Amino acid sequence: MKKVVVAILLVWAILATVVAYQQYQNINKLEKEIVSLKWQVYSNKTAIKELKSEKETLGKKIQDLESENWRLIQQIDKLRRENEELRNQVSELLVKISELEDKLRLYEQIPHSYYSTNFFPEYRNTVEDLKAFLSKLKLPHKYERGVFDCSEISTYVEWALEDAGFDAYVVLGEVDFGGDNRGTHAWNKVKVAGATYYIDMSSGKPHIFKSDKHHLKIIKVFKNVYEAVEYYHSVKEWDWWNVVGFPPKEVLS
Repeated sequence: MKKVVVAILLVWAILATVVAYQQYQNINKLEKEIVSLKWQVYSNKTAIKELKSEKETLGKKIQDLESENWRLIQQIDKLRRENEELRNQVSELLVKISELEDKLRLYEQIPHSYYSTNFFPEYRNTVEDLKAFLSKLKLPHKYERGVFDCSEISTYVEWALEDAGFDAYVVLGEVDFGGDNRGTHAWNKVKVAGATYYIDMSSGKPHIFKSDKHHLKIIKVFKNVYEAVEYYHSVKEWDWWNVVGFPPKEVLS
């Protein structure tokens, strides 16, 4: 009986030892797993920390990129506005160029030496000299409607007066031809010694007036022939030089 008990105890001891060893192995394994898990947790925490830092860095970069994108959008809008302004300026310049080209085409139909011929001797800026000059001035062509009428005569007289040293202008206005017959007419004005005089040579002889009351209405005063042709967009009404030549041969009596 004693032997049986001893054998049982021995078996139990062996089993207990085996179980204890297995538990030890399991505990050792679990401790290793725990250590491994702790390292994993630490590594994950480190990775999470790095990811958070990277997220913050990326967030800052995104903010910077959004700010840069907004700045670029603003710059693009500004460039678009500037481009539109430049397009408008180019369009305006093209219009001005076209207008200047039109003026040039008109001006080229006027003799190039129109105001620099020195054809007449220089007169003094006095009323006496003005009357003396006009009394000698001849029309280089007889009055002819549509060929050498008041418009050509007035630009011819303006050229002659300027060439002789007077400050002359062409006047365009309305006149009463009688019998309720009104129409446009061209004549001249000249500034002499601080006073203004009006001159009409349509009849072939100079008529000098201190006031312009005999005309109904002044429509336009041209400083020179260039303003006149620009106003009409044509030289046809004023081109006395195409009728008599430039400069005219006989101009003084």
